Parts: sequence; C-alpha cells; structure tokens
Amino acid sequence: MAAEDLLRLSDEVASTVDLYPGAVGFLRRAAKLADVVIVTAGLARVWERLLERYGLGDEVSLLAGIRTVDPFVLGRREKGQIALHFKGLGKAIVAWATPMWTA
Repeated sequence: MAAEDLLRLSDEVASTVDLYPGAVGFLRRAAKLADVVIVTAGLARVWERLLERYGLGDEVSLLAGIRTVDPFVLGRREKGQIALHFKGLGKAIVAWATPMWTA
C-alpha cells in the first residue's frame, strides 16, 4: 500500500471510532500525575488523530506499530520488551489487552 493511501485510510478510521470515555478520563488524569506513553501495535496515525481529537496529543506520548516513515513494525514481543524496559526504570505499567475505542 502506498504511504499516501495508508495515511488517508488511517485518517478515515480515526474519524469513525471513539475512545471509551473511561479511557479518556484515565489518560487525562494519569497525564497530570506522570509521563504517559501508549505502546501499541496499532497504526500510529490512527492513534495520533484520536489523541489530538480528545485533546491528549500534547499530554500522552505514543510508540506505535506502523508508521510510514519507520522501517519496523512494533508487535506483541516488542511491546513486552518496552514494558520490561520501563519497569526496569521503576515506572508503573498499566496495560489494556483490548482496544480503548469503539466503532
């Protein structure tokens, strides 16, 4: 898929889904207390647009699985390695096993 198509489709997806209200509230409160990083195998552009739409773009950092400019894909194993790294730094880890959005 061409990068332009991926970006366009990502924007379309982001405009049709909503974050769960509880997830938005949690992220907003957590970002006031600590550095918050979403680590996902999902599409970065979708998450960037969602975070922007909910006013969290400047408060929540993102490590995502697929970006058109990166030569890697972030998968389940890599997410675990990132979590272990943060844990090794003494950071708290909160994990969701399911998406935080609704279609």
